[in-house]
Amino acid sequence: MKRIVHSTFAFVMSVLLFAGLPVMAQDSGEAAVDTAAVTEEARAVAQEWLKTNDDGQYDASYEAAASMMQDQVEQKVWSQKNEQKKSQLGDVQSREFAAAQYRESLPQVDGGPFVVLRYEAKYKPATFNEVILTTKEEGEWKVASYAVQPMRPPSPQQGGNSGPGGGR
Repeated sequence: MKRIVHSTFAFVMSVLLFAGLPVMAQDSGEAAVDTAAVTEEARAVAQEWLKTNDDGQYDASYEAAASMMQDQVEQKVWSQKNEQKKSQLGDVQSREFAAAQYRESLPQVDGGPFVVLRYEAKYKPATFNEVILTTKEEGEWKVASYAVQPMRPPSPQQGGNSGPGGGR
């Protein structure tokens, strides 16, 4: 079951990551949500959680995570994966907020609402996308998923100036 949930999250996170992530509310016919305020709440929680994880406090970051994340991975495995990431990438040197998207629901994922956050994080070897899925659990925003993915170079449709005719 954990593998299926993890695969679903990986798929959803990848789709959202490469879909541009504008800040927007889903049109659900319900009362309007102040997406800017909600996104800022989730972002503040995610940044505190990232600091805890960056400081190597993996047990604490695991305990602070949403049950959705805890259901995906055991605490021991969480710590091992973070140690592996740190040995490969080193410490984060800088991190800049890049985008956010508020969603009442996500395909194939129970619960909600969600805020998906994307950061550009510079590690020693390169810059990576960090994608954080937050969800409201028991009235509080919590991190439900965290992924570090290589940056993709911009495609010509995204404004890249390489290739024939580029940069005119």
